[in-house]
Amino acid sequence: MNKDGNRLTVTTSKTRWWGCWLSSGDDENPHNSLTVIAGRYHVSLRLPRIIPPYREKVVARYWDAATIARLGRDWYWHTDRREFGVSLMDGHLSVRYGRQADDSKTDRQWGCFLPWTQWRFVRFSLYDLAGQHFWTRLNDRGGVKGWEEQRDAVARVPKARFMFDDFDGKRIEATTHIEEREWTLGTGWCSWLRFFTPNKVRRSLDIAFSEEVGPEKGSWKGGTTGHSIDMLPGESHEAAFRRYCEQDHHSKSRRFRIRFVARLAVEQDRARREKREPHRALLALQKDGYVDVNSDDDHAQHLIVLRWTPKRVWIESEKNRELARMLREGAYVGHHLYAAADALDGGER
Repeated sequence: MNKDGNRLTVTTSKTRWWGCWLSSGDDENPHNSLTVIAGRYHVSLRLPRIIPPYREKVVARYWDAATIARLGRDWYWHTDRREFGVSLMDGHLSVRYGRQADDSKTDRQWGCFLPWTQWRFVRFSLYDLAGQHFWTRLNDRGGVKGWEEQRDAVARVPKARFMFDDFDGKRIEATTHIEEREWTLGTGWCSWLRFFTPNKVRRSLDIAFSEEVGPEKGSWKGGTTGHSIDMLPGESHEAAFRRYCEQDHHSKSRRFRIRFVARLAVEQDRARREKREPHRALLALQKDGYVDVNSDDDHAQHLIVLRWTPKRVWIESEKNRELARMLREGAYVGHHLYAAADALDGGER
């Protein structure tokens, strides 16, 4: 900044981007300005009036007669700044060529992502407690079915559980699992760049808390219920979570720390997983066409109890015959259901 009434202003920011544009200003700031951005440095130079702002005459239909008589008119000028120039941030090119009212319906602006700067998502994988591969989904296709398969895999992947003390001493449980995502460089007609550029791979530890964490828990803002952290090469569940506990954490109001206590035993992990078996059974029944996951039918919920146990085996003898009887009831008309009933009790309808 120089001595000439803030005519030249230089600032810095954490975000790196590029741009150059001329702005007309508006009613509150009637001067033109030239802005140049190079990386973290922002330079703004105040200029004399070169281009006028955008002005639109608006009829004030809501003014009363006294206001119109006092001003001698029933209209006013609506003013917006005009800008001309370009900017580039995170591979997105933006061109400004007129009115800028911060409204997508009226802004004179065009933009696009440059395909040679964009990363295309190609893989989502899950890993077990030892860091070994558990499940993979390629690309992001498949729609709702693909998302449901991924959700089911996340529910099945082995998880580690830890106890920690929140900033206020409250003991809370954290559940973790390992996810890995992969991207290739280039989209559209620039997809060939993936053959010459190493893929970008990010392995993360997904952390879910049993209740809210942080100084804002219980407030309108709410505490943290879960998020993920980047993992270091070769890092285990426990090593990553211990490192997470040793870091400073940020809430809206202040920083805080949590304290690692212990890792829960494998037997405790297994007991908690068995509580979720009915939900996984429901997905299996839906896949076989027996029930609808979105159904509110009490009988459909009953089917889960009859067909599934925590040990993931078919219920034998009398339970199977009871399930077969329910499948044959009028509420479950359908040849595929009768076939399922026959397969369960070995009988014919």
